[in-house]
Amino acid sequence: MADGVVSERLFDPRTRTYWLSRSALLASAGAHRQLQNELRLAPRLHPSWATVPIATVWTADRMVLLSEAQPSSRTAAARIGPQLSIAAVFEIAIAAARALAAMHGQGLLHGDIRPHNLLIDDSGALRLTGFGHAVPVDFGGQWASLTVPQPAPQPAPQPIPQPIPQPGPAALPYLAPELARGDAARIGVRADLYALGVALYELLIGATPFQGDSPAAWHHAHLAIEPVPPQFRRNDVPGMLGRIVLKLLAKNPADRYASAASLVSDLLRLRTEWESAGRIAPFQPDATVPPPIPMLPGQLFGRDTEKALLTEAWSRVRDSGKSELVLIAGAAGSGKSALVDWLGREAGLDALHFASGKSDQLQRETPYAPVVQALRALTMALLGEDEAVLAP
Repeated sequence: MADGVVSERLFDPRTRTYWLSRSALLASAGAHRQLQNELRLAPRLHPSWATVPIATVWTADRMVLLSEAQPSSRTAAARIGPQLSIAAVFEIAIAAARALAAMHGQGLLHGDIRPHNLLIDDSGALRLTGFGHAVPVDFGGQWASLTVPQPAPQPAPQPIPQPIPQPGPAALPYLAPELARGDAARIGVRADLYALGVALYELLIGATPFQGDSPAAWHHAHLAIEPVPPQFRRNDVPGMLGRIVLKLLAKNPADRYASAASLVSDLLRLRTEWESAGRIAPFQPDATVPPPIPMLPGQLFGRDTEKALLTEAWSRVRDSGKSELVLIAGAAGSGKSALVDWLGREAGLDALHFASGKSDQLQRETPYAPVVQALRALTMALLGEDEAVLAP
Protein backbone atom coordinates (compact mmCIF):
# COMPACT_ATOMS: atom_id res chain seq x y z
CA MET A 1 0.00 0.00 0.00
CA ALA A 2 1.32 3.44 -0.97
CA ASP A 3 -0.38 6.80 -0.88
CA GLY A 4 -3.63 5.16 0.23
CA VAL A 5 -3.91 2.92 -2.86
CA VAL A 6 -3.97 -0.82 -2.10
CA SER A 7 -2.69 -3.21 -4.80
CA GLU A 8 -3.61 -6.89 -4.62
CA ARG A 9 -3.45 -9.87 -6.94
CA LEU A 10 -6.76 -11.74 -7.01
CA PHE A 11 -7.75 -15.13 -8.42
CA ASP A 12 -11.21 -16.06 -9.69
CA PRO A 13 -11.55 -19.85 -9.34
CA ARG A 14 -14.62 -19.95 -11.58
CA THR A 15 -12.88 -18.48 -14.62
CA ARG A 16 -9.32 -19.38 -13.56
CA THR A 17 -8.42 -15.72 -14.13
CA TYR A 18 -5.91 -13.59 -12.26
CA TRP A 19 -6.63 -9.92 -11.64
CA LEU A 20 -4.68 -6.96 -10.37
CA SER A 21 -6.87 -4.96 -8.01
CA ARG A 22 -6.09 -1.35 -7.12
CA SER A 23 -8.47 0.15 -4.59
CA ALA A 24 -8.83 3.31 -2.53
CA LEU A 25 -11.20 4.54 0.13
CA LEU A 26 -13.61 7.15 -1.17
CA ALA A 27 -12.89 9.11 2.00
CA SER A 28 -9.21 9.36 0.98
CA ALA A 29 -9.39 12.19 -1.53
CA GLY A 30 -5.79 11.82 -2.70
CA ALA A 31 -5.94 8.06 -3.27
CA HIS A 32 -9.35 8.31 -4.90
CA ARG A 33 -7.98 11.01 -7.23
CA GLN A 34 -5.10 8.72 -8.23
CA LEU A 35 -7.45 5.96 -9.33
CA GLN A 36 -9.58 8.43 -11.23
CA ASN A 37 -6.45 9.60 -13.02
CA GLU A 38 -5.54 6.01 -13.92
CA LEU A 39 -9.03 5.46 -15.30
CA ARG A 40 -8.91 8.70 -17.28
CA LEU A 41 -5.58 7.75 -18.88
CA ALA A 42 -6.62 4.14 -19.65
CA PRO A 43 -7.27 4.84 -23.37
CA ARG A 44 -3.61 5.85 -23.76
CA LEU A 45 -2.29 2.65 -22.17
CA HIS A 46 -1.57 -0.67 -23.91
CA PRO A 47 -1.47 -4.11 -22.24
CA SER A 48 1.91 -4.86 -23.84
CA TRP A 49 3.58 -2.35 -21.50
CA ALA A 50 0.99 -1.28 -18.90
CA THR A 51 -1.69 -2.66 -16.64
CA VAL A 52 -4.86 -1.34 -18.26
CA PRO A 53 -8.01 -0.95 -16.12
CA ILE A 54 -10.82 -2.88 -17.78
CA ALA A 55 -13.40 -2.78 -15.00
CA THR A 56 -14.39 -0.45 -12.20
CA VAL A 57 -16.12 -1.68 -9.05
CA TRP A 58 -17.76 0.64 -6.54
CA THR A 59 -18.54 -0.41 -3.00
CA ALA A 60 -20.07 1.62 -0.22
CA ASP A 61 -16.69 3.05 0.73
CA ARG A 62 -14.22 2.09 -2.00
CA MET A 63 -13.35 2.53 -5.66
CA VAL A 64 -11.68 -0.53 -7.21
CA LEU A 65 -9.91 -0.78 -10.58
CA LEU A 66 -9.38 -4.24 -12.07
CA SER A 67 -6.87 -5.20 -14.76
CA GLU A 68 -5.80 -8.60 -16.03
CA ALA A 69 -2.72 -10.15 -14.44
CA GLN A 70 -0.47 -13.10 -15.16
CA PRO A 71 -0.21 -15.95 -12.63
CA SER A 72 3.52 -15.34 -12.22
CA SER A 73 3.39 -11.52 -12.07
CA ARG A 74 5.54 -10.06 -9.31
CA THR A 75 6.87 -6.57 -8.72
CA ALA A 76 10.53 -5.83 -9.28
CA ALA A 77 10.66 -4.90 -5.59
CA ALA A 78 10.26 -8.60 -4.77
CA ARG A 79 13.56 -9.30 -6.54
CA ILE A 80 15.66 -6.69 -4.75
CA GLY A 81 18.53 -8.30 -2.89
CA PRO A 82 22.30 -8.75 -2.90
CA GLN A 83 22.11 -11.97 -4.94
CA LEU A 84 20.29 -10.67 -8.03
CA SER A 85 22.50 -11.59 -10.99
CA ILE A 86 23.82 -9.09 -13.51
CA ALA A 87 21.97 -11.04 -16.21
CA ALA A 88 18.69 -10.58 -14.33
CA VAL A 89 19.36 -6.85 -13.93
CA PHE A 90 19.96 -6.57 -17.68
CA GLU A 91 16.67 -8.36 -18.34
CA ILE A 92 14.69 -6.04 -16.06
CA ALA A 93 16.50 -2.90 -17.23
CA ILE A 94 15.86 -3.58 -20.93
CA ALA A 95 12.21 -4.49 -20.36
CA ALA A 96 11.62 -1.43 -18.17
CA ALA A 97 13.33 0.91 -20.65
CA ARG A 98 11.22 -0.51 -23.48
CA ALA A 99 8.06 0.05 -21.44
CA LEU A 100 9.09 3.64 -20.71
CA ALA A 101 9.84 4.24 -24.40
CA ALA A 102 6.37 2.98 -25.35
CA MET A 103 4.70 5.07 -22.63
CA HIS A 104 6.59 8.23 -23.56
CA GLY A 105 5.64 7.57 -27.17
CA GLN A 106 2.02 7.78 -26.06
CA GLY A 107 2.68 11.22 -24.59
CA LEU A 108 2.74 10.28 -20.91
CA LEU A 109 5.08 11.06 -18.03
CA HIS A 110 4.63 8.41 -15.32
CA GLY A 111 5.95 10.45 -12.39
CA ASP A 112 6.18 7.48 -9.98
CA ILE A 113 8.61 4.95 -11.47
CA ARG A 114 9.93 2.62 -8.77
CA PRO A 115 10.34 -1.15 -8.33
CA HIS A 116 6.85 -1.53 -6.82
CA ASN A 117 5.37 -0.17 -10.05
CA LEU A 118 7.24 -2.58 -12.35
CA LEU A 119 5.32 -5.87 -12.80
CA ILE A 120 7.35 -8.78 -14.20
CA ASP A 121 6.18 -12.28 -15.10
CA ASP A 122 8.20 -15.47 -15.57
CA SER A 123 8.58 -14.86 -19.32
CA GLY A 124 10.41 -11.60 -18.59
CA ALA A 125 7.57 -9.42 -19.83
CA LEU A 126 7.30 -6.20 -17.85
CA ARG A 127 4.34 -3.90 -17.47
CA LEU A 128 4.12 -0.55 -15.75
CA THR A 129 1.48 0.11 -13.13
CA GLY A 130 0.66 2.92 -10.69
CA PHE A 131 -0.38 5.66 -13.13
CA GLY A 132 -2.04 7.71 -10.41
CA HIS A 133 0.44 10.57 -10.81
CA ALA A 134 0.94 10.33 -14.58
CA VAL A 135 0.45 13.47 -16.68
CA PRO A 136 0.46 14.21 -20.42
CA VAL A 137 3.63 15.57 -22.01
CA ASP A 138 4.05 17.35 -25.32
CA PHE A 139 5.87 15.89 -28.31
CA GLY A 140 9.16 17.31 -27.10
CA GLY A 141 8.87 15.20 -23.95
CA GLN A 142 8.17 18.16 -21.69
CA TRP A 143 5.49 18.67 -19.08
CA ALA A 144 2.36 19.66 -21.03
CA SER A 145 -0.76 21.74 -20.65
CA LEU A 146 -4.32 20.61 -21.04
CA THR A 147 -6.80 22.58 -23.07
CA VAL A 148 -10.09 22.91 -21.23
CA PRO A 149 -13.10 23.66 -23.47
CA GLN A 150 -15.10 26.74 -22.52
CA PRO A 151 -18.87 26.89 -23.05
CA ALA A 152 -20.02 28.99 -26.02
CA PRO A 153 -20.05 31.86 -26.75
CA GLN A 154 -16.86 32.47 -24.79
CA PRO A 155 -13.52 32.89 -26.60
CA ALA A 156 -11.23 30.07 -27.66
CA PRO A 157 -10.06 27.61 -24.97
CA GLN A 158 -7.15 28.73 -22.83
CA PRO A 159 -4.41 26.31 -21.77
CA ILE A 160 -4.50 25.45 -18.08
CA PRO A 161 -1.30 23.95 -16.64
CA GLN A 162 -1.45 20.28 -15.72
CA PRO A 163 -0.49 19.75 -12.05
CA ILE A 164 3.14 18.77 -11.55
CA PRO A 165 3.39 15.09 -10.51
CA GLN A 166 3.65 14.98 -6.72
CA PRO A 167 3.89 11.33 -5.66
CA GLY A 168 3.78 10.45 -1.98
CA PRO A 169 6.38 9.39 0.60
CA ALA A 170 7.06 6.00 -1.01
CA ALA A 171 8.39 7.77 -4.10
CA LEU A 172 10.84 10.06 -2.28
CA PRO A 173 13.88 7.79 -2.87
CA TYR A 174 13.18 7.94 -6.64
CA LEU A 175 12.28 11.62 -7.00
CA ALA A 176 14.09 13.46 -9.81
CA PRO A 177 15.73 16.74 -8.73
CA GLU A 178 13.45 18.82 -10.97
CA LEU A 179 10.40 17.20 -9.34
CA ALA A 180 11.88 17.86 -5.90
CA ARG A 181 12.27 21.52 -6.82
CA GLY A 182 8.87 21.72 -8.49
CA ASP A 183 10.65 23.18 -11.52
CA ALA A 184 7.87 22.93 -14.10
CA ALA A 185 9.98 24.39 -16.89
CA ARG A 186 12.40 21.44 -16.72
CA ILE A 187 10.06 18.56 -15.97
CA GLY A 188 9.84 16.04 -18.79
CA VAL A 189 10.23 12.35 -19.54
CA ARG A 190 13.81 12.43 -18.24
CA ALA A 191 12.32 12.56 -14.73
CA ASP A 192 11.13 8.98 -15.36
CA LEU A 193 14.61 8.03 -16.56
CA TYR A 194 16.11 9.37 -13.32
CA ALA A 195 13.68 7.27 -11.29
CA LEU A 196 14.54 4.22 -13.39
CA GLY A 197 18.20 4.88 -12.66
CA VAL A 198 17.48 4.79 -8.92
CA ALA A 199 15.53 1.55 -9.37
CA LEU A 200 18.36 -0.09 -11.36
CA TYR A 201 20.88 1.01 -8.73
CA GLU A 202 18.68 -0.58 -6.09
CA LEU A 203 18.42 -3.83 -8.07
CA LEU A 204 22.20 -3.96 -8.43
CA ILE A 205 23.17 -3.03 -4.87
CA GLY A 206 20.12 -3.93 -2.79
CA ALA A 207 19.78 -0.31 -1.61
CA THR A 208 18.97 3.04 -3.16
CA PRO A 209 21.89 5.39 -3.93
CA PHE A 210 20.74 7.89 -1.30
CA GLN A 211 19.29 7.65 2.18
CA GLY A 212 16.96 10.02 4.00
CA ASP A 213 14.73 10.11 7.06
CA SER A 214 12.52 13.04 6.05
CA PRO A 215 11.26 14.71 2.87
CA ALA A 216 13.81 17.51 3.35
CA ALA A 217 16.65 14.99 3.68
CA TRP A 218 15.56 13.18 0.51
CA HIS A 219 15.27 16.43 -1.40
CA HIS A 220 18.74 17.50 -0.28
CA ALA A 221 20.18 14.14 -1.37
CA HIS A 222 18.65 14.30 -4.84
CA LEU A 223 19.64 17.93 -5.31
CA ALA A 224 23.14 18.03 -3.83
CA ILE A 225 24.70 14.59 -3.15
CA GLU A 226 26.49 12.60 -5.86
CA PRO A 227 25.86 8.82 -5.80
CA VAL A 228 28.66 6.33 -5.23
CA PRO A 229 29.21 4.47 -8.54
CA PRO A 230 27.50 1.07 -8.26
CA GLN A 231 30.65 -0.76 -9.41
CA PHE A 232 32.39 0.62 -6.32
CA ARG A 233 29.81 -1.07 -4.09
CA ARG A 234 29.60 -4.37 -5.99
CA ASN A 235 32.70 -5.58 -7.78
CA ASP A 236 31.00 -7.66 -10.48
CA VAL A 237 29.02 -4.72 -11.87
CA PRO A 238 30.41 -3.94 -15.35
CA GLY A 239 31.96 -0.50 -15.48
CA MET A 240 29.88 0.53 -18.50
CA LEU A 241 26.66 -0.53 -16.77
CA GLY A 242 27.64 1.58 -13.77
CA ARG A 243 28.39 4.49 -16.09
CA ILE A 244 24.95 4.23 -17.69
CA VAL A 245 23.23 4.13 -14.30
CA LEU A 246 25.13 7.25 -13.23
CA LYS A 247 24.10 9.00 -16.45
CA LEU A 248 20.48 8.26 -15.58
CA LEU A 249 21.12 9.77 -12.14
CA ALA A 250 22.51 13.07 -13.44
CA LYS A 251 21.21 16.08 -11.49
CA ASN A 252 20.70 18.09 -14.68
CA PRO A 253 17.99 16.55 -16.92
CA ALA A 254 19.98 17.58 -20.01
CA ASP A 255 22.85 15.32 -18.86
CA ARG A 256 20.65 12.21 -18.75
CA TYR A 257 19.63 10.02 -21.66
CA ALA A 258 17.69 11.94 -24.29
CA SER A 259 15.12 9.14 -24.50
CA ALA A 260 14.26 5.71 -23.19
CA ALA A 261 14.70 4.34 -26.73
CA SER A 262 18.35 5.40 -26.71
CA LEU A 263 18.75 3.71 -23.32
CA VAL A 264 17.29 0.48 -24.74
CA SER A 265 19.85 0.56 -27.57
CA ASP A 266 22.78 0.93 -25.18
CA LEU A 267 21.51 -1.73 -22.78
CA LEU A 268 21.09 -4.23 -25.62
CA ARG A 269 24.67 -3.54 -26.69
CA LEU A 270 25.89 -4.04 -23.13
CA ARG A 271 24.05 -7.33 -22.71
CA THR A 272 25.26 -8.69 -26.05
CA GLU A 273 28.91 -7.99 -25.23
CA TRP A 274 28.50 -9.23 -21.67
CA GLU A 275 26.98 -12.54 -22.77
CA SER A 276 29.38 -13.13 -25.67
CA ALA A 277 32.69 -11.96 -24.21
CA GLY A 278 32.12 -11.54 -20.48
CA ARG A 279 33.34 -7.98 -20.72
CA ILE A 280 32.14 -4.68 -22.22
CA ALA A 281 34.32 -2.34 -24.24
CA PRO A 282 33.95 1.33 -23.27
CA PHE A 283 31.76 3.50 -25.50
CA GLN A 284 29.98 6.84 -25.36
CA PRO A 285 26.49 6.39 -23.85
CA ASP A 286 23.51 7.93 -25.66
CA ALA A 287 25.54 8.38 -28.85
CA THR A 288 22.71 7.12 -31.07
CA VAL A 289 20.73 10.33 -30.51
CA PRO A 290 22.07 13.76 -31.54
CA PRO A 291 22.64 15.97 -28.49
CA PRO A 292 19.84 18.46 -27.87
CA ILE A 293 20.39 22.01 -29.08
CA PRO A 294 21.05 24.23 -26.04
CA MET A 295 18.33 26.83 -25.66
CA LEU A 296 17.67 29.43 -23.05
CA PRO A 297 14.49 28.57 -21.18
CA GLY A 298 11.66 31.04 -21.45
CA GLN A 299 13.41 33.27 -23.99
CA LEU A 300 11.55 36.58 -24.34
CA PHE A 301 10.93 38.64 -27.43
CA GLY A 302 9.51 42.15 -27.68
CA ARG A 303 9.63 42.83 -23.94
CA ASP A 304 12.59 45.22 -23.79
CA THR A 305 10.60 48.01 -22.12
CA GLU A 306 9.16 45.72 -19.44
CA LYS A 307 12.57 44.12 -18.85
CA ALA A 308 14.17 47.53 -18.41
CA LEU A 309 11.53 48.60 -15.88
CA LEU A 310 11.93 45.39 -13.88
CA THR A 311 15.71 45.65 -13.98
CA GLU A 312 15.55 49.20 -12.65
CA ALA A 313 13.19 48.18 -9.85
CA TRP A 314 15.38 45.19 -8.98
CA SER A 315 18.49 47.39 -8.87
CA ARG A 316 16.81 49.88 -6.55
CA VAL A 317 15.74 47.13 -4.15
CA ARG A 318 19.15 45.47 -4.24
CA ASP A 319 21.02 48.71 -3.60
CA SER A 320 18.68 50.31 -1.05
CA GLY A 321 17.33 47.29 0.81
CA LYS A 322 13.84 48.76 0.56
CA SER A 323 10.81 46.93 -0.79
CA GLU A 324 8.90 47.76 -3.95
CA LEU A 325 5.67 46.41 -5.40
CA VAL A 326 5.44 45.91 -9.17
CA LEU A 327 2.19 44.96 -10.90
CA ILE A 328 2.51 42.77 -14.01
CA ALA A 329 -0.88 42.56 -15.72
CA GLY A 330 -2.01 40.92 -18.93
CA ALA A 331 -4.33 38.37 -20.49
CA ALA A 332 -3.84 34.64 -19.97
CA GLY A 333 -0.95 33.38 -22.09
CA SER A 334 0.54 36.84 -22.67
CA GLY A 335 3.88 35.93 -21.05
CA LYS A 336 3.58 37.22 -17.49
CA SER A 337 5.17 34.08 -16.03
CA ALA A 338 7.97 34.12 -18.61
CA LEU A 339 8.74 37.71 -17.64
CA VAL A 340 8.92 36.80 -13.95
CA ASP A 341 11.10 33.77 -14.76
CA TRP A 342 13.45 36.05 -16.68
CA LEU A 343 13.72 38.33 -13.64
CA GLY A 344 14.54 35.29 -11.53
CA ARG A 345 17.46 34.41 -13.78
CA GLU A 346 18.70 38.00 -13.60
CA ALA A 347 18.50 37.85 -9.79
CA GLY A 348 20.47 34.63 -9.83
CA LEU A 349 23.32 36.44 -11.55
CA ASP A 350 23.67 38.50 -8.38
CA ALA A 351 24.12 35.25 -6.39
CA LEU A 352 20.83 35.89 -4.62
CA HIS A 353 17.97 33.51 -3.99
CA PHE A 354 14.82 34.32 -5.92
CA ALA A 355 11.36 32.82 -5.46
CA SER A 356 7.99 33.35 -7.07
CA GLY A 357 4.46 32.06 -6.70
CA LYS A 358 1.53 32.08 -9.07
CA SER A 359 -2.22 32.08 -8.55
CA ASP A 360 -3.68 29.14 -10.45
CA GLN A 361 -7.21 28.03 -11.24
CA LEU A 362 -6.24 24.53 -10.14
CA GLN A 363 -5.11 25.68 -6.67
CA ARG A 364 -8.19 27.48 -5.43
CA GLU A 365 -8.54 25.04 -2.56
CA THR A 366 -4.98 25.80 -1.31
CA PRO A 367 -4.84 28.85 0.99
CA TYR A 368 -2.03 31.28 0.15
CA ALA A 369 -0.85 28.99 -2.66
CA PRO A 370 1.48 31.60 -4.25
CA VAL A 371 3.14 32.27 -0.88
CA VAL A 372 3.55 28.53 -0.29
CA GLN A 373 5.14 28.17 -3.74
CA ALA A 374 7.60 30.97 -3.04
CA LEU A 375 8.61 29.57 0.36
CA ARG A 376 8.96 26.10 -1.15
CA ALA A 377 11.25 27.46 -3.88
CA LEU A 378 13.48 29.14 -1.28
CA THR A 379 13.60 25.94 0.77
CA MET A 380 14.52 23.84 -2.28
CA ALA A 381 17.28 26.31 -3.16
CA LEU A 382 18.78 25.92 0.31
CA LEU A 383 18.47 22.12 0.21
CA GLY A 384 20.48 22.18 -3.01
CA GLU A 385 23.47 23.73 -1.24
CA ASP A 386 26.33 21.61 0.05
CA GLU A 387 26.79 20.63 3.68
CA ALA A 388 29.21 23.48 4.40
CA VAL A 389 26.63 26.10 3.44
CA LEU A 390 23.86 24.41 5.42
CA ALA A 391 25.95 23.92 8.55
CA PRO A 392 25.02 26.36 11.38
